[in-house]
Amino acid sequence: MSNYFHDVGEFHRKFAIPAYDPRDLCAFPSDEIVDYRVKFLEEELTELKKAIAERDLPEVLDALADIAYVAFGTAHYFNAPFADVWAEVQRANMDRVKVTRENCPPDKQYRPDLVVKPPGWKGPQIAHIIDRHNGFARRMVRRPR
Repeated sequence: MSNYFHDVGEFHRKFAIPAYDPRDLCAFPSDEIVDYRVKFLEEELTELKKAIAERDLPEVLDALADIAYVAFGTAHYFNAPFADVWAEVQRANMDRVKVTRENCPPDKQYRPDLVVKPPGWKGPQIAHIIDRHNGFARRMVRRPR
């Protein structure tokens, strides 16, 4: 199976677009790049909404893949250690619980597919992943830009 984040990195490297490198710091790109990437994601979301409204399943799936591709690409611009971030978000999500009629929180409307944060739930701890990555990157020999 394909590793989606690395596939997008391969695309970025082919076209000399910023791609994740463990020797570089995880940080914000320029405001112009951030604005562009957000608009790019919004454009793909608009395409998804249009495809859904038209009930065009191939276009829905294409739009979903495009959203993921652009999101992964945006993570490359931030030089995110995305495998670690993904694993931490997965851990937090798997600690959630499925709601039953009996345990449905009062601020939620029961649905059979509703999943919520249980008491004591610990959200994703992303800051420590960035700190660990950046500490490693600072110790590495920096590559020329």
